[in-house]
Amino acid sequence: QQEQQQQHVEVVDWQRAQEEMILQMLEIYTNYKGFCDYSQFRPSIPQRSFDQNNRDGTNNRMARTTLHQLSKQKKESENSHNILHQKGPLQSSSSSSSSPKYARLAIVIVAYKDANHLSKLIEAIHMPQHYIIIHLERQTPPDYEFSVRTIASTYSNVVVVKFGTIIYKTDSISHVNLQIMRWITFDLQVPYDYILTLGGAVYPLVSAQELARTLYESQRHVFLGELTHAGIFVDSSQTAYLRPIRLRLTVDNTPKLTSPKMKVSALEQGMGYPLLDGPMYRNLTQFMMYKSNSGNQAIYSHDTVSKLVTSPQAMQIFALSKYGCCCCIEERNWIAAMVILGLKDEALNQHASMFQAWDFKGMSNGILHTNSSTTFRIEDASGWIERDGTLDVSGAEIMSYLRQAKKEGLLFARKFSSDHEGSMSLLKDIRTELHQQQNF
Repeated sequence: QQEQQQQHVEVVDWQRAQEEMILQMLEIYTNYKGFCDYSQFRPSIPQRSFDQNNRDGTNNRMARTTLHQLSKQKKESENSHNILHQKGPLQSSSSSSSSPKYARLAIVIVAYKDANHLSKLIEAIHMPQHYIIIHLERQTPPDYEFSVRTIASTYSNVVVVKFGTIIYKTDSISHVNLQIMRWITFDLQVPYDYILTLGGAVYPLVSAQELARTLYESQRHVFLGELTHAGIFVDSSQTAYLRPIRLRLTVDNTPKLTSPKMKVSALEQGMGYPLLDGPMYRNLTQFMMYKSNSGNQAIYSHDTVSKLVTSPQAMQIFALSKYGCCCCIEERNWIAAMVILGLKDEALNQHASMFQAWDFKGMSNGILHTNSSTTFRIEDASGWIERDGTLDVSGAEIMSYLRQAKKEGLLFARKFSSDHEGSMSLLKDIRTELHQQQNF
């Protein structure tokens, strides 16, 4: 027993940890001091992710080949049917003008647990013209990775990639999504109409056909949606959320976070430079003024993605927020990027793509269910609910608000868990009533 306990003792390579932290602090310092030229910044996938000497690299190369082949086949199909491709969508089955027309979607799912629900999600959104990319982090447990790859193997247009380690208390998910956006848009040149960034715990409020048809008919550039902060509408500088940072070090080849949070002011004392008071920091204030739903649970048009990943100002904001608190930052940096692109009004005032609610007890994104003893708080301020500030509802009311959300144009809801009986019961109700499909 003593030997077993010793096997689980964390062994720190302090020399390596020191080197990692120095590099991260230098990165933060050079960002704030303005040494970085963001017109040259490209959130590309590191070439080592395709290294033939490791299994992840082999799997990533296979995913790249699959997407290339699918893209080529669909372009050839369009040419052979002489489809008018102004916006990009494919017709569902024939060239008849009476046939329903569907958007072609690139759906990126960052998944890390609950393969059973992931399977239900993919089944609910899948159509043959889509591209579905599941991202697993490098530290994914082998049994979970096996389950996910088994799910993907049953579809010809679902691929699994591993492009880095995600630290869920930092904003690393944003960086993975930006990398994938650029990869499929510019490197692979995959033809799509919208990119959907999803977590593995979401579920659509509409059927796959209704989702693709709605986005085909949409003229929107972004589905994001405004949030309040504890019931207060946000309209002031949010750059203070760049101050709390977390530095990472490696323990037994596993990323760890510094704790408690380190403040940028602590760095300033050691470096003798007011990092957050320079002109670059002040210039960010005009963009970072609002709060929205997470940009990692949103929808972006092809044109928006193209502009986003090539915008030096947008990439600068994401670089500065790299080590920030995940929820606080991703509810502010994505909307800041949309402001930079001239999409502020659309991003804030039009409906979000995602219904979500806080668990009133823990004030974290709650697992949706119908238990009347649970109180949820809705802070969506994009106008689909007529009220000021926040709205508190019981679990027994959730389904009625999901009905209303769908009626008002929201397309997804989160979070769901296959380990929660009440959550799965609610999922079944969505499937039968909102999707009008009986099998589950």
